[in-house]
Amino acid sequence: MVLTLLVIVIGVLLIAGIATYSSASLVRGSADRAADAAGRPADADVIEPDAAFWTGFAGIAGVIAVAALGAAIVGRAGLLLAVAAFVAILLAGTHLLRTTRQRVRQRVLDAAAGRMTALRARHDAVVERWLAYELDPGKQIEYPQMTDVSQPSAAAVVRAMRQARDARDAADEAGYADAVTRLEQTFAEAERRALGQ
Repeated sequence: MVLTLLVIVIGVLLIAGIATYSSASLVRGSADRAADAAGRPADADVIEPDAAFWTGFAGIAGVIAVAALGAAIVGRAGLLLAVAAFVAILLAGTHLLRTTRQRVRQRVLDAAAGRMTALRARHDAVVERWLAYELDPGKQIEYPQMTDVSQPSAAAVVRAMRQARDARDAADEAGYADAVTRLEQTFAEAERRALGQ
């Protein structure tokens, strides 16, 4: 009787371990597949609903099989043990999903913050290059068309800087990325013209 109960406990624990491990693998594996499909590194965990369903279904089926075996061999004690194991697996699965969702949410926020930081650095670099023309008297004399807004290229740079600043203040990542790219291109074109290239 004790040996049978021990076998059932070990069976339930093995099923719980396999279900937990496969759930964690499912989350990691799907992130890698999604990243590969998008051609980018895996920077966030993704839970595929179909795979999550089948992992949970397999875990529940295993618990039901062990519960039936326990009830047949040990009686009520085996059935109670299987129900307790089922509740434990359910709680562990719920915790795993909650923590995975929190981790995914945090990674998405961190990735967005990193992209915005990189955009701000690019924006600031162009503004610093423009300020060199604006604040250096020698450069103002040598390249007046860089700061003279009556010149079309200088006016385009000032417009692009204003648009980038507005997009930065709006915290619209896609719009800010476009505005910074336009600013870089506009400034590079204005520099080419000023340097006579």
